[in-house]
Amino acid sequence: MNSASQNPPAVRELLRDDLAELLTLYDHLHADASPAPSNAELRALWEQIVADPHQFYFGAFVDGSLASAANVSIIRNLTRSARPFAVIENVVTHADHRRKGLGRAVLTEVLRTCAERDCYKVMLMSGAGRESIHSFYRAIGFDGDAKRAFIMRL
Repeated sequence: MNSASQNPPAVRELLRDDLAELLTLYDHLHADASPAPSNAELRALWEQIVADPHQFYFGAFVDGSLASAANVSIIRNLTRSARPFAVIENVVTHADHRRKGLGRAVLTEVLRTCAERDCYKVMLMSGAGRESIHSFYRAIGFDGDAKRAFIMRL
């Protein structure tokens, strides 16, 4: 049994000073990522995100370094008794730290936050051919058959 399963990883909401580590971690999310905006643009955007009471970024830390992260947006809603819903994005774990419970720990905190804010549903999307990650999401409790996502890239 690995140490991550014996001791839960330290998971917390990401702060202003975590941006550089988060951007480095995102190298493990998309190998073919588009060129990033300038550091000044990213910093300005991060300041807006951190100040937004409806957006949350959570991370798991190993030996003080960010090893896994996800973000969630809480979206206000006029249906379902005016209960909000949530969209999770950018679930990533550093390649050296996969299969150690870090992603699960981060998503557990994300889902706790959604429940605290009375979300009636939480959604995430994943690439259609990524069956191993789909199994991970199902094991957490997500239903991959309940809805169908349609994507249009702009």
